[in-house]
Amino acid sequence: MTYDVPIRYIGTPGSILINGASNSELNCGNSPITLSVSPATNATNYNWSLPSGWSQSGSGSSITVTPTSGDGGTISVSASRNDVAYVPPGKQLNVTRPQPSINSLSVNEFRFCNSSTVISVSATGNSLADEFRWTPNGGATVNGSGSMVQSQLGSSVNISASSIGSFSVKAWSNACQKESNNAIVPSVGFGPPTINATMTGSCSGHTLWLNEQNATSYNWYEDPGTENNGYLQTYGGGQASGTPTNGEYIVIGQVSNSCGNVGYTFLMYACNGYRVAPNPAKGKINVVFDNASDLKTLPEQIDVLSESSTNALRSVNVKQLFDSKQFVNGNTIAIDAEGLKSGTYYLHVKFGSQTDKKNKTDKVRIILE
Repeated sequence: MTYDVPIRYIGTPGSILINGASNSELNCGNSPITLSVSPATNATNYNWSLPSGWSQSGSGSSITVTPTSGDGGTISVSASRNDVAYVPPGKQLNVTRPQPSINSLSVNEFRFCNSSTVISVSATGNSLADEFRWTPNGGATVNGSGSMVQSQLGSSVNISASSIGSFSVKAWSNACQKESNNAIVPSVGFGPPTINATMTGSCSGHTLWLNEQNATSYNWYEDPGTENNGYLQTYGGGQASGTPTNGEYIVIGQVSNSCGNVGYTFLMYACNGYRVAPNPAKGKINVVFDNASDLKTLPEQIDVLSESSTNALRSVNVKQLFDSKQFVNGNTIAIDAEGLKSGTYYLHVKFGSQTDKKNKTDKVRIILE
C-alpha cells in the first residue's frame, strides 16, 4: 500500500545570477539577459519581481528578461508551491546601469563685463560621455544661441552674456542613449556690481547690508569728515554695523568684482536729537529735532560754512528762534540757502554748557543742489 506524505518544507532559492554570473551591473542597451537561481528544495513556483518597465519571458528558476535603459532597480525572487502556505524568504539583487556623467569645466568663474566678452569653455565627463548638451538661461548664450543648443554637442563651446543668467551642461551616452543625471550649472555674472542696500536699527545703532550676490569682495570704511562721530564694526562680506555717537555719522560700503566697484553711503545720526532732512537740500536747509520742547537739549547756534572757508555764510541763533516760536512744525529750523552755490557745505552745530555735549560743536556735511 502506498501513502502520500504532505510536503512540510520548502527550501530557499540561491543567489540571483545574471547570464550565469554574479553581477550587479548591466551594460547599456536593451539586450535580453538570463536571470537564474539554483532551485529551492520542493519548490514548484518561482515568483519574480523586476524593475519598472522590464519584461519577463518564461518562468521557473531561470527566465529571460528584457531590461529598459533606465537606471536599474531591484530584482527579487521567492520560491513556493501551491499546496504549502508557507513561503520562505526570497533573494534580491540591486542592479545598476552605467551612467554618463559630467565632471568639470575648464573655467570656474563666468563674469562678463560687456556683451562682447566671450569665454571659451571645455567640459569633461566619464568614459561614457560621448557628447555634451548645453542649455543657456537668462542672459547667457552658448555659441551665440539663447536656447537649447542641440546642434552644439561638443565638449568645447563659447559662452557670452548680455545680462545675468546661467547655463547648464549634461553628458550624453550614445551607447546608453541617455543623458547624465547630474549637470553643472554655473551662474553667469554680467557687468560691475549693483547695490541693493538696506539699513535697519535706530539712532543708537544700525545694521548695514550690501545685498549684492555678484560681488567678489566687500570693503567698509568711515567717511573722513565724520569718522570721530561713531564707530564701525564689520562682520565679513556684505554686513556691518554702525553706531553713531555724535551728530552725523557716515559709513561707505563698497562692493567689487572683476568688472569694477560700486559704493553706497549710509547716513546715520546719533541720539542727540536732530538730523538734516532732506540731504541733499535745495533752497533751504532743514534741521529737524526729535524733541524741541526743552531749550536745554538744543544747540545754541547753527552756522553754515562752505567746504573751503572758515567764515559762516549763514548763522542762526537757536534760542531766539525758540523764544519767538519760529520752529517750523514745532521741531524744525529752516535755514535760508538761497543764493548759495551748489556743492558741499558743513553745518557747525554749537552746543552750550547746559547740554550733555558741553560746549562741543558737531560738524554735519550737507550737499546743496
